[in-house]
Amino acid sequence: MLASLLLGMALPVSQAAATELPAAEKGHLAQIADAYLQRRADAVTLSRSQGLRAAAPLALTAQAADELGGEIAALQDNARALEERWSGFSHAEVTVIPGKGTVSGDTATLEVEEETRLYFPDVQEGDAITHTSYVLPHTLTFKRAVDGAWKLADDQTPDNGSGPAVPTQLEDPGPINEPGPDDEPLPGSED
Repeated sequence: MLASLLLGMALPVSQAAATELPAAEKGHLAQIADAYLQRRADAVTLSRSQGLRAAAPLALTAQAADELGGEIAALQDNARALEERWSGFSHAEVTVIPGKGTVSGDTATLEVEEETRLYFPDVQEGDAITHTSYVLPHTLTFKRAVDGAWKLADDQTPDNGSGPAVPTQLEDPGPINEPGPDDEPLPGSED
């Protein structure tokens, strides 16, 4: 008898099963992701001070905004160290490719692939290398605010432990001024 009564009841919103994210919401969350990832990329460029001051507010939960503020400061410190070593990056272009998206109650999850190009300053016509790039998957979690707006709450990237560190991530790759594997200093350094 109890089982038949429970079958007719809807689960509370917070316990609802995850369903596919509607296309319109997926597109909106991808826009939030793009703005967030562009902000991180801008933090490691020479144009970081101008772009971050004038940037529009991001749709973040209060906790995510606090964390991002600290991360942006750390990324800017990394950028200054890169500039001292070998001129850093002039600007960044980020493309976000949305993947699977689900929603369960007031929580949405969106998998995206970040494709970022970080451009070198003072590139001359005919230079073979104008930028460095990377592709990084993210699993983003969004929470619906009281007003119904989606806010980015969390960003998870895989910890693959191989390859060069991504400049917009705060994993600890070791000191930035260490010589390369052949004990040669980075271009433009005094070592």
